[in-house]
Amino acid sequence: MLHSLRLSATLCQRILGRLAHSRIGLVYLFLLILALSLNQSAVAQAPTLLWQKALGGSSDDFSSAMTKTADGGYILVGYTYSTDGDVTNVDNSQNFWVVKLNGSGQLVWQKTFARPYINFLFMYPNDWARAVTETPDGNIVVVGSTTSSTYIDYNNETINEDYWVIKLDGSGNLLWQKTLGGTSDDTPSSVTTTADGSIIIGGTTHSNDGDVSGTHGSAVLTSEYWSFWFGDYWIVKLDGSGNLLWQKTLGGTDEDQGNAITTTSDGGIVVVGYVSTGDGDITGFHGVNDAWVVKLSGTGQLLWQKALGGSDSDGADNITKTADGGYVVVGYAISTDGDVSGNHGDSDFWITKLSGTGQLLWQKAFGGSGNDRASAVTQTTNGDYAVTGFTQSSNGDVAGNHGSGDFWVIRLDGTGQLRWQKALGGSNADGGNAIAISEDGGIVVAGYTRSSDGDVSGYHGGYDYWAVKLSSTLSQTITLTNFTANPSTSCAGYPVQFTANVGNISAPYSYTLSNGKGNILTGMATTATFSQSLTVNGSGAQTFTLTITSSGASASAATPVQVNATNPDYQPLVDFYNDTHGSTWDNHTNWLSGCSPCGWYGVTCNPSGRVIALQLPNNHLNNQLSHSQLTSLAALTKLRVLNLSKNQLNGPIPPSIATLSELQLLYLNGNSFSGTLPASLSALSQLQLLDVSNNQLTGSIPNGYSMLSQLKALYLSKNQLTGAIPASFSQLSSLVLLYLNNNKFTGSIPASLASLTNLQQLFLNNNKLSGCLPNSLSALCGRTVDISGNTGLPGGGNFAAFCSNGSGSCGNAREGALEELVSLRAVIQGNPVVGSELVVDIWGAKGQPLLLQLRDGSGKLVGERQVEQAAEVERQRLSVSGISAGVLLLRVSSLNQAQTLKVFKSQ
Repeated sequence: MLHSLRLSATLCQRILGRLAHSRIGLVYLFLLILALSLNQSAVAQAPTLLWQKALGGSSDDFSSAMTKTADGGYILVGYTYSTDGDVTNVDNSQNFWVVKLNGSGQLVWQKTFARPYINFLFMYPNDWARAVTETPDGNIVVVGSTTSSTYIDYNNETINEDYWVIKLDGSGNLLWQKTLGGTSDDTPSSVTTTADGSIIIGGTTHSNDGDVSGTHGSAVLTSEYWSFWFGDYWIVKLDGSGNLLWQKTLGGTDEDQGNAITTTSDGGIVVVGYVSTGDGDITGFHGVNDAWVVKLSGTGQLLWQKALGGSDSDGADNITKTADGGYVVVGYAISTDGDVSGNHGDSDFWITKLSGTGQLLWQKAFGGSGNDRASAVTQTTNGDYAVTGFTQSSNGDVAGNHGSGDFWVIRLDGTGQLRWQKALGGSNADGGNAIAISEDGGIVVAGYTRSSDGDVSGYHGGYDYWAVKLSSTLSQTITLTNFTANPSTSCAGYPVQFTANVGNISAPYSYTLSNGKGNILTGMATTATFSQSLTVNGSGAQTFTLTITSSGASASAATPVQVNATNPDYQPLVDFYNDTHGSTWDNHTNWLSGCSPCGWYGVTCNPSGRVIALQLPNNHLNNQLSHSQLTSLAALTKLRVLNLSKNQLNGPIPPSIATLSELQLLYLNGNSFSGTLPASLSALSQLQLLDVSNNQLTGSIPNGYSMLSQLKALYLSKNQLTGAIPASFSQLSSLVLLYLNNNKFTGSIPASLASLTNLQQLFLNNNKLSGCLPNSLSALCGRTVDISGNTGLPGGGNFAAFCSNGSGSCGNAREGALEELVSLRAVIQGNPVVGSELVVDIWGAKGQPLLLQLRDGSGKLVGERQVEQAAEVERQRLSVSGISAGVLLLRVSSLNQAQTLKVFKSQ
C-alpha cells in the first residue's frame, strides 16, 4: 500500500503546482505576474461606482471572464469550491461556475458543471471555466480546462488538463459538451464565435498527440504513455455542434502561451499571448518574453505575426478590434527599451495600438512602482478605450489603492492619452479580468475579491466573484461626428482633405490632426464644419485622429487612411497624360489610379516597380510633344522602350528626348512631327531601334547618328529629308535594317555601306540619288536591297541587274557575281516581325537539306524547322506567337554553310 501511494518527484511538483494554481495559492502567485500599463496625459474626472455585486460561498469562487449578453445582462464564469451561499454545487471539488446577472447586477441564475471523476490519492480534479461568449442565436459557449475522469493516468501518475467546451441555452441548460487535447496539459484561455455559429477557441497546448499536431516546442518529458512539450498557442475551430473542423499550433521551441483571440472583419482570426523564443513561427523577438500577435485566415493559415517588447519580460493578455480596422492589445511590460517606453517600475499596464496589418502605431505604459497588469480591454462608443486589470501600486499613475491589490480601471482617448483612472477594492487582494460597456455607456468590470471592506460589500468568504458598474463619463460638451478623409486611400506626398462636424460649441476651438507618425496639423477654428487639408507621408494603413479642445472640454475621433508609397515614375507620367489629353485617348485604362503606374495601360515595369516601357501606339494622343513633357519623362531613368507611333503628335521632336539614357527602342513613326532630326539623339548610346518614319521631318541626317553603335534598325522613310546619305554610317556595325526611302536624299550611294556586314535590308528607293553603283555594293547582293525610283542611278536603280552582271557599276562588271549568287543567303521578309509569323526566303541551297533554328536573347531554342530538299528559292514560315518582344537569332544551316540573322520581334 505504501508502494501504491509513492509518487514520483515530477508528479509531486506538478500536483503542488496545480493545487497552488487552482486554489487559494493561485491568486497570490497570479498577483506576482508582471503587468501592462498606459502612459497618461491629461486626466479627467473619474466615474462613480453605481453598483457592485459579490457572488460566491464560503470557499473559493474565482471569476475568470465575463461577456455582455444581447438582453443587456452579463455572464460571468470561473470556478467554485463552494457548496453554499449563491452556489449550488455537486461537491466541494473545483467545478465550472456560470452566473447570469441582469443589467442592474442582480443574480438571474447560476449553474455549476463538473466532469465525472474518480478520487485519486485524495486529489480532486480541477474544472475551471476560463472564457465565455454568447452565440448569434442567443446560446452560451463556455470553455475551460478539466482534469476529470480519464484525464488521470494512474499508471504514470499524471494529472493533465484538456480543453473542455460546453454549450448552454440562454437559461444555462447544457446542450452539449466536448473535450479536446492530447496526453499533456492543454489549457484554453478565450473563445469567440463566427457569424455562422462556428466556435473559435484559443489557448495553450503542451501536447503533440491526440487532437494536437504540429507542436513547435521541444519535448521536455516523454514516456510510453504521455509526453510534456514546451507550450504552443493552440487554436481550434468547432462547428456549432462541437465537431472539430481544424486545429493550429503556433510558436517556437520554448514556452509560448496563447491568452486571447478575436475574429476580424475579413473572416480571419487574431491571437495574442506571449512567446519565449525567436524561432519557429516567431520573428522579431526582443528578449526573455515578448507579446506576440498572430493573424490567421479563416482556415487557420498564418498571414502575419508581430513580436512586441523589449529586452526584459513582456506579454499580451487581451485584444479588442477597433473601429478603424486595427487592434488594441493589452498586457504587461517590464522592459524599458525596444518597443516599450514610459515604464514606471516593475511591471506596468502595457497598451499597444496596431494597424490592421500588425504595424505598431503607438504604445503606452501606465502604472506605478509595484506590479500592475492589464487583463481586458474594450472600445467605447466614442472611440475611447477602457482597460482593466490589477494594481499593487499606489503611486505613479495609480491613486486610491485600497490594499494589497485592487481592480484598476483606466480610460484612454483614441491616441492613448489617459482620461481618468479608478482603483476599486478593499484591503485584501482584488483584481479585474473582464470589462464591457453597458447599454447606457457605463463600464462594467468583473473579476475576483478577497476583501470585505472598502468598495466591497456582501463578501461570502475565500475568493468571491466581484462585478462592478461605473457611471458613464461621456456627457461632454463637444460632439465630433462624421470625421472622414477624402480620399481615404492616397499616395504619399499628396494632400488629403479631412472634414468633421463639430457640435455643442460656440467659442473658438483648437484642433490637432495627427497620425501619430509625424503627420500633424494644429490650429484654431470657429466653424461647425471642420475642414483642413494635410499632406500625408509614409506608407501603409494609418489612423488619423482629430482632437477638438475648447474651455477644458475635448472630443476626439479617428479615421483610417491608406497611404501608399509613391512610385518615382508616377508624376512624370501624370504630367504626360495631362499634356497629351489623356482623357481623350482611345484607351487609358487604369491611368491615374493608385500610386504606381505599373498596371496602367501601355506601361511595363521591372520587378522593382520602375517603368521600363511606355507603349501607346495608335491611341489618339494629340498635342505637341513639348520640351517640358520630355523633360518630365526624363525622370523615367529606367525607360527602355518608348512607342508613341501612329498618333496625332506634332511639332518638333524635342532634343531633350536624349536624356532617356537607357532607351533602346524609340518609335515616333506615323505622327505629324516636323522640323529637323535632333542631333542630340546621338547621345542615346543604348539605342537599338529608331523609327521616325511617316512624319514631316526636313533637313539632313546628323553625322552624329553614326555614333549609335548599338543601333540595329533605323527607319527614316517617308519624310522630306535632304542632303547626302552619310558615309559615316559604315560605323553602324550592328545595323540590320536601314530604311531611307521616300525622301529627297541626293548624291551617290556611299560605297562604305558595303562594310555593314550585318545589314539585311536596305531601302533607298524613291529619292534623288545619282551616279554609278560602287563595286563594293556587290557584298549586299542576296540581301534585300531596293534602290529603285532614283532617276539619277543607272537603270533608275536596278540592283538586281547590278548583282547579276555588274550593270551600272563603277568600272568593270563585278567579278565572282555568279559564285556569290549560289552561296547560302537568307532574308527575312518584314523585319521587325509584326504578328505571329516569321517569313524567311533562302537561296543557294537548292536540293540540300536545311535546318532553321530560332533562339531568344538568352539562347533558348524557341522554334525549329527542317527542310529535306530546298527549292531554288525556299520560303519558310516559323511561328513567333507567344514569344516576347525583342531581338531573336535565326540560324539557317545547309550541308556546308550557315547564316545567322537577327530578328526584331515587335509587340
